[in-house]
Amino acid sequence: IYNDTRFGISQGFSFPGVYVQQKRLLNENYLATQTETKLTAVELTKNVKALYYHILAMREKQKLLLYADSIYEAFLQKATLRYQKGETNLLEKSTAAASRSQVANQLQLLQSDMQVALQHFNRLLNDSIPYQPQTGTQLYTNTLPDSAALTNTPVLQREAHLVNASMHQWRLERNKLAPDFSVGYNNMSIIGQQNVNGNDVYFNANKRFNTVSAGISIPLFFGSQAARIAAAKKSWLKAQNDYALITQQVKTGYDAALANVTKYRNSLSYYEANTLQHAATIIETANAQFARGEISYIEWTVLLNQSIGIKSDYTDLVNQYNQAVFELEKITGN
Repeated sequence: IYNDTRFGISQGFSFPGVYVQQKRLLNENYLATQTETKLTAVELTKNVKALYYHILAMREKQKLLLYADSIYEAFLQKATLRYQKGETNLLEKSTAAASRSQVANQLQLLQSDMQVALQHFNRLLNDSIPYQPQTGTQLYTNTLPDSAALTNTPVLQREAHLVNASMHQWRLERNKLAPDFSVGYNNMSIIGQQNVNGNDVYFNANKRFNTVSAGISIPLFFGSQAARIAAAKKSWLKAQNDYALITQQVKTGYDAALANVTKYRNSLSYYEANTLQHAATIIETANAQFARGEISYIEWTVLLNQSIGIKSDYTDLVNQYNQAVFELEKITGN
């Protein structure tokens, strides 16, 4: 009894078109993942800027409230002294105290809101060092992006890559209908006496015999693969429809965001040209008339609140304009 030895290697491979489509499919999926990263960065940038300028707006409101608090505190002291001397009634003193208390409460609420916003701001930055927005102009003055940038937005880039990936998936399934190929190599021994050209020849284990094989596999049943092809094609068509829908949504979102920016910019221009001047005139005139005794404390309080309210509304308007611009930048991917 002889113990022969044998070893062999074989390799199967698909039709070349399969590998081409697989490579393109993987590349499109990779590019789609990259645009997801860009989308995350755009969203984070927008949130950081929005919080930064929101905190600046709250600081402006804090200045207004501190200004009002200092005035109300001074007049509360005067009103208390006049009441003690019998120069005024309890109503004026109570009104001054109530106004001061109201402003103090608003300041406390605002400081709490600022603290929460600052904590959120630092969570977004995700750094071990706490940061605070530097004092500067409250109005965001960067150049507005135009509609030409819409075609290069990360969200549309992602959808385009998903459409291409679906197309290559469909082509990949179609190429799988092509035959597969295989090649092989075998090496074996045939120990013993063998008849070679009429002579008995002994072959030991060192004498090796080699064979090379090649094959082609042709699928006989196409039903399951045909279903995969049909499903892949429908996925491709759906991806194209999704791209068209999202393109329209991006354009609509851009138009709406631009309309908001224009609305707030026009309102800001009106405030700066007219309303803010009136606010300064109101408080200047009210202070002069109150000092001359031409108006009562209650009348002066109403006028002071009106002037501070105008400046507070302007601060809110600036913040709304900034937020509208940030939304516009986010849509265009800037």
